[in-house]
Amino acid sequence: MITDGSPEQTGKNAEFQATLRKNKVKARFTNTYSPNMNPVESVIRELRKRWYRAVFRTNCPRSLWNFGLPHFAKLMQLTASNAAGLNGKTPLGALTGETPDISQYLDFGWYDWVWHKQNAGLDIPKLGRFLGVANSSSNMLTFHILPESGIPIQAGTVQRVTEPEKQTNAVQERMREFSAKMANKFKEGRLQNQAPNKPNLEDWSDLVENDQDFADEFNRIYDNTDVPEADDKFDPDSFDSFLGMELSVDRGDVHPMHARVTKRLKDHRGNPIGTAHEKIKLDTRMYEVEFIDGSKQAMSANLIAENMFATVDEEGHRHIILDSIIDYRKTDSAIGKEDAFVISRNGNKRRRETTKGWEILAQWKDGTTTWHKLKDIKDSYPVQLAEFAIQNGIQEEPAFAWWIDYTIKKKNRIISKIKSKYWERTHKYGIRIPKTVKEALEIDTENEAAGIDVPKWWDAIMTEMKNVRIAFEEYEGNVEDLIGYQKVKCHIIFDVKLGENFRRKARLVAGGHTTDPPSSITYSSVVSRDSVRIALTLAALNDLDVLGCDIQNAYISAPCREKIYCIAGQEFGSDAGKIMIIKRALYGLKSSGAAFRAMLANCIWDLGYRPSKADPDVWLKAATKGNGHKYYEMILCYVDDVISISENPMRAIEGIKAVFKLKGDKAEVPEMYLGAGITQVKTANGTKCWTMTSEKYVQSAVTNVEAKLANEGQRLPL
Repeated sequence: MITDGSPEQTGKNAEFQATLRKNKVKARFTNTYSPNMNPVESVIRELRKRWYRAVFRTNCPRSLWNFGLPHFAKLMQLTASNAAGLNGKTPLGALTGETPDISQYLDFGWYDWVWHKQNAGLDIPKLGRFLGVANSSSNMLTFHILPESGIPIQAGTVQRVTEPEKQTNAVQERMREFSAKMANKFKEGRLQNQAPNKPNLEDWSDLVENDQDFADEFNRIYDNTDVPEADDKFDPDSFDSFLGMELSVDRGDVHPMHARVTKRLKDHRGNPIGTAHEKIKLDTRMYEVEFIDGSKQAMSANLIAENMFATVDEEGHRHIILDSIIDYRKTDSAIGKEDAFVISRNGNKRRRETTKGWEILAQWKDGTTTWHKLKDIKDSYPVQLAEFAIQNGIQEEPAFAWWIDYTIKKKNRIISKIKSKYWERTHKYGIRIPKTVKEALEIDTENEAAGIDVPKWWDAIMTEMKNVRIAFEEYEGNVEDLIGYQKVKCHIIFDVKLGENFRRKARLVAGGHTTDPPSSITYSSVVSRDSVRIALTLAALNDLDVLGCDIQNAYISAPCREKIYCIAGQEFGSDAGKIMIIKRALYGLKSSGAAFRAMLANCIWDLGYRPSKADPDVWLKAATKGNGHKYYEMILCYVDDVISISENPMRAIEGIKAVFKLKGDKAEVPEMYLGAGITQVKTANGTKCWTMTSEKYVQSAVTNVEAKLANEGQRLPL
């Protein structure tokens, strides 16, 4: 046994020493002020940190530490780890050689709301909080519960408070009363309110001064000053595959030195030095490389490729240090959703590019955990951070929303069946529609020369390329080596969105009509017009609210099911002319509709909805209103246009937002669906109901044609 050498443990007449001698236990002592000599100290430190996080994450009383610490210690025993030579095993399994039973720990999380019964389950259910498994009980399925009295008890009949129950007014009132009683019992006023992600340290000065682990948990934030907060504007060359790569460079020393590509070098005018080339030997781009000793050096792209470190993955990123990202929190300096957008000088609205105010908790391969600025984790581990954000439903926060679709994409709308007619049109709603990128630039130039202040088509193209660039992977080999791949042409199609204030829209699509059809299904979600009418009727009969949302660039969230490549066009900037492997389900490919439909269906299924038998694109879920009335919530899907019908339709929309990016980051009462206008009206007896009409579509089209003709001195015949 290893102890820290305190007098209580090492004294000549200490009872502890007598116990060791009696049981023939060998003892060793660590040096004074050298806690790291005992490996258990680091584990205790991590355990204390987990407890502090739980206090603020669940808003539980501090004085429940005697239940919380054993609970989280048990979870650590049952969790696989790579620390201390465990090599992916659980600590308990490594000790006993047996696979531990985790079944008792799967149903409840720390401080979850639960119903519990006493007297062998014969009493009425009472509200409580889960405090862990009662391992000391003779009954294996016995749990520690915090009841309304505030005095922990053991209970064998325990059930989780379900989400539908939490939606009822009666249960919500009981939960508020319970929290008020706990605040009074434990003398902590904060228990009545929702706890912040990060506490105000002035309120916890006693722990900050006397508990180094607490101070480290909330004060020690690693901040790499060489990595700036996000402020760069996107351009065609900003998706640079060399940035962040790690390599080994021979500097004349005995061993090559590890280095990392940190940024693209620019000349005195601020322009990037060199140009990209499909043949790496002719690539003249220059980068700054930083070595582990802090020194920096300029290197060309071809020299970086030759010195690429052998231990990096196929994308050139090293992932041997980070184990996982396990938590997050934000400070007052974080940008809120209400400030997520900025207005450019020409009046265009775009997302604010920010990383300030967010801190990420990283767990490393040695089992330790440390907090870091979001910008640093994003700079080093963007893929893992993007996946973590989506799993935790925070990808729509301003610090994530502007960049996450570089890595875990969700995009593209299905192509219209009237594509052949589209190319024959020159105007839509009186606005000239370009057919090519070249023509779009010509229109922008003509408008600028004429002094016409209208949104630019090039801005629409750059918005689309920022979203879809992740779908393409540069191929540096010979095209003859792409065995089994089919070549397609990719091009930009242009449109004007009627329901979005005539927003100019550009969409990069693949010519899927030139490829052989895949063996998989090729259809998308297409709810019928009759199903929409029936659903709106049910909404009126049950006094339910209706919200709609549009999933932005949906298809790219799904992987491409075909082996396809293309040649990059003008919209790719300096990558134009290169061979690109299509890795994501692009708009226009035959399999994209099915790939996106499967992913959307999985999302809705996970929310508890099930497809109806009459129409598989109408999803149903049993629910209960606050007044106890039972009904069915509904989700209707038409490709990437979704309608939620419920007493609280935003709840389903939030579930979809946790997986997909919504256009405008919002949901609202739909005004159009399936091309028809939707309006809520009141009948003579005051009942709210819905109507569907094409009147708005026709009126808007006529209005814009009249405006165009008026500029030419003409008018429509009466």
